[in-house]
Amino acid sequence: ARRASQSEEGATTVATSTANSTDGSRIGSDVGEVGKSSNNATGLDSDVEAEFKNQPETLNAFYLFRDLCSLCREDGRKPTWLNLKADIPKSLCLDLLELMMTSAPRIFVNGPDNEKVSSSFSQLLDVDLCSLLLRMMHTCEDGKLVASLMSCVTAVLIQFHRQLPTETEILLCMVIRTVATGVASEGGSGSPLDGPATVEAMMRMHTLKCIAAFCSHHERLLYLYVHYDARSPATPILQELTNTLNICVQHSAATSVAASNARESTSARARE
Repeated sequence: ARRASQSEEGATTVATSTANSTDGSRIGSDVGEVGKSSNNATGLDSDVEAEFKNQPETLNAFYLFRDLCSLCREDGRKPTWLNLKADIPKSLCLDLLELMMTSAPRIFVNGPDNEKVSSSFSQLLDVDLCSLLLRMMHTCEDGKLVASLMSCVTAVLIQFHRQLPTETEILLCMVIRTVATGVASEGGSGSPLDGPATVEAMMRMHTLKCIAAFCSHHERLLYLYVHYDARSPATPILQELTNTLNICVQHSAATSVAASNARESTSARARE
């Protein structure tokens, strides 16, 4: 809401309508005020319209989600459903994507058990969102985007790790690699959370926050072991995550000891 209040009129309209939504029905009805279903929209429109023939709110949510992904891309793809009078900042688009996934996860799934993502949303999450997040994690050079980017990654991992096992494996491997690379690049000076607020340092910090959020529930840790570590030739994600965090903690502890010794040495010289 704070970011929306600082954005342009068009961005504020979208943010307000989506933030007021608590389920798929509210999202669809509210965003209908700023968007419209386009008959000449590209992609999966015919299949999507058939799948959500009796669910107009879910159909609207699909088009909104796809357009927000398009607004984050660098290839110039334009939104096909939203009618915008001003550009929306990428950070706000990522925040809105996270909001849709966390506040209205039911619009993405089929069936009473919520174990399967609908076919249209499955392709949207895989082709549009997850590929976008991976590319942004590789190429992000804007520190203002890092928090929103990693919050969106966290939302995907927490909300859809059961429904999207392949995408979850890829994203978690990227998250682990980001932390491991950060520790290795720091060498003997500083921890992943120390030093200047560079994009790399901010990415490592928010990546650790992502890991903390995902691992905060024991069932998700059990899921990692059962679906990856215990299944060959799947990536042993839980083992790699544990090893990486162990190295990170040891490195941080060694850095703290070195810093403490340096302060004591400086104080001793000052007394002399």
